[in-house]
Amino acid sequence: MLVHIATPANRLAYAHYLPQMFSQRREVFVDWLGWKDMNVVDGMEIDDIDAVPEIEYILTIDELGKLVGSSRFVPCTGPHLLSGALKNFVQRPYERSPHVWEWTRYAPTTTREGPNVKAARAFMLTAVQEWAVRRGVTHLLGISDDSNIAFATRMGWRNRPLGMPIESEGRPTTAIEFTTSEEALQNTRDFWQLEQPVTYEAPPPAAKAPISIEEIGILDAVFGLAEHERGGVLHALSRLDENEQPLIRVVG
Repeated sequence: MLVHIATPANRLAYAHYLPQMFSQRREVFVDWLGWKDMNVVDGMEIDDIDAVPEIEYILTIDELGKLVGSSRFVPCTGPHLLSGALKNFVQRPYERSPHVWEWTRYAPTTTREGPNVKAARAFMLTAVQEWAVRRGVTHLLGISDDSNIAFATRMGWRNRPLGMPIESEGRPTTAIEFTTSEEALQNTRDFWQLEQPVTYEAPPPAAKAPISIEEIGILDAVFGLAEHERGGVLHALSRLDENEQPLIRVVG
């Protein structure tokens, strides 16, 4: 399992994964969580933010080439949900600079139970910090409920509420600013007992076909994220009570 970073420069390499991602988002947010007012077209959940040119996605892909989960990032210097559709959640100012991005559509898996589900969450949460450090991003904005804010704190993520909780999709939800840093990344790796990077960023393709399943398997092997590595993750996960596991809905 590896978390791939899809950027405007290399997105062609993931051309056949993006429609799967949008379909999975519909499964998670519309079918599973029952979110209202979501834009679904041809079975895919897509909104205006997906059209932002600078948008980046992280895609968790297993060694067999299956898309496990995804999330997205958009810079706060341009259109983003907390300045638009979710602006009612914000009562405190936040910086709008190249170092502050919005993190939304956190969907680490489409399956509710099982050890691989837990590992997928661990890999994606670690990947969020790896992505931020790689980009020089110091803060991530989103919305979250209290249980997931508390869980992020346990991982060593500092945070700052941007407003008071507001009822959303049946639970109190708060606009939140997470601090990202080398320290937070190390804290996250330590929490999940991960010793190696979990993210991979492909170079921009040059007259090259989209990334193949064979290449996915080779990359997994090169990065050394094999069963012994996952064993550490699952050992860490075994310490968590059911009520303390990271839920699907960390941010909007």
